[in-house]
Amino acid sequence: MSAQGLEYHQLLRTRHTWWRPIVGILLGAVLAIAAVMSTGIYALAIAVLQGSPDPVRQVDTWLTGQHVSAETQLVMDIGLGSLIVAAILAVGVVYQRWTTLHSVVGRIRWGWLLRCWLTLLPLWLLVIVGGWAIDGAESRGPSGDWLWVLLLSLVLTPFQAAGEEYATRGLLLQSVGSAFRNPMVGLVVGGAVSVVVFAALHGTLDPWLNLELAAFAIGAIVLCWRTGGIEAAIALHAVNNMVIGVLGALTGLGDDSYINAEAVGDPLWTGVTVAQTAIAVALILWQARRVDITRRAVVERLP
Repeated sequence: MSAQGLEYHQLLRTRHTWWRPIVGILLGAVLAIAAVMSTGIYALAIAVLQGSPDPVRQVDTWLTGQHVSAETQLVMDIGLGSLIVAAILAVGVVYQRWTTLHSVVGRIRWGWLLRCWLTLLPLWLLVIVGGWAIDGAESRGPSGDWLWVLLLSLVLTPFQAAGEEYATRGLLLQSVGSAFRNPMVGLVVGGAVSVVVFAALHGTLDPWLNLELAAFAIGAIVLCWRTGGIEAAIALHAVNNMVIGVLGALTGLGDDSYINAEAVGDPLWTGVTVAQTAIAVALILWQARRVDITRRAVVERLP
C-alpha cells in the first residue's frame, strides 16, 4: 500500500480477501438481474394497459432500443439507473464499504461533476450535430411523444448513465482492481474486465461498434483513475446520452444513434468517436489539474 494513499481502483484493498471480489460481483449481478426483471414486469404492465396485441414483443422492442419512444426511454432509464443501488449494495454488504464507489473522499463531488459535464457539452454538440450534417441525415421532425422523450433525457437519463458507470467502472473495476497488490496490474486487469463487460452489455457483435465501446470504456477508466472518482466518467456518459436523447427527440434521428444487436458500425464514424473520447479525456484531465482534484484516499479515513 502506498504511503500516499489508495487510488480509486484499489479503494477496496483494505478489505480484500480472496472470496470478496467473487461474491461481490455475483451479488451485484443478482441484484442487477432482479432490477431488470422488475423493470420488465413494469414495462409489461404498461404494454398491456396500452392495449398492445403482443405485449411481450412490445416490451422486447422497448428493452432493446429498436425504436426510441417515451416508453423505451423510461424503461431503459429506470432499469439501468437501478444499477446504482445494486452496485452500492453489493459493495456495502460484501466489503462493508458504502461510499467508496463514489470517490476517494467517500462522496460525490457535485461541483466537479457539473464542471466535467459543462466542459464536455460543447464537444458533444459539435460532434453529434456535425456528424449528422456530414452524413446528410435529414431531420424527420419531432415524433408524437417528443416532449416526453426530451424531458426523460434531461431528468432520468443521467441516472441511466450513472447506473452503467457504478456497475462497470465502480463495482467491477474496484472489486477486481483491489484483488491485486500492484496498483498498475489491478488497473489493467480490472479495466480489461470492465471493458469486456461494458461492451457485452450493449449486445452487438459489430467490430466497429465494439471498438467504439471499448474506447469509451477505456476513457472512463482513465478518468476514474486520474481523478479519483466516478464523477468524470458519469459526466462523460451522461453528456453523450443526454445530447443524443435531446437532439434525437427534436429531429427524429434518435433511432440511428443507439447501439443494439441490429446496429451496424462505420469505420469513419468509429474513428471520429474514438478521437472524441480521447479529446474528452484530455479536457477533463486538464480541468483536474486546474482544480488540483484529489485522486488518492487517506486510508485511515475510509468510511
